[in-house]
Amino acid sequence: MSTNGAALNGTQPRKVSFGVVEIRKHFVTVGDNPACLSGAPITLGWTHDESSVLRLLMDEYEEQEGPKRTGRELFLDRETRDSILIGNGVTRAEINEATRHANIDRQGRRDTFQSLKFGKVHEGIESFGRKFKRVITFTSKEAELEKLW
Repeated sequence: MSTNGAALNGTQPRKVSFGVVEIRKHFVTVGDNPACLSGAPITLGWTHDESSVLRLLMDEYEEQEGPKRTGRELFLDRETRDSILIGNGVTRAEINEATRHANIDRQGRRDTFQSLKFGKVHEGIESFGRKFKRVITFTSKEAELEKLW
């Protein structure tokens, strides 16, 4: 008698395997993610270089893969990103425009972060104002809620 749950209900156990890994080199273009510290963000384009497609068996790929890179090793400074973009046919004007948009978005993120710091203080001030108004108008919290609904 088998203890395999799949065999008990009459189905075959499911297996997943990988045969061939296809590696494609995509073109790089200006991106829209303002997470980089300065300059224009980069992103993968939709198109890839058909002549550089590499097909490997899974075992071959795993042998060639090499060690995983750390976050710091994945970091690209502004000059490196600019060089990659220019090498992929992006003009200096497009890089400057992307940098301008990224700077605006980064400033918006900083502003939001700063306003979130004072969110609790703002809520406290609003709460105090509501309570003070109830005291001077002799209104209970229940009566105030009734007016709202």
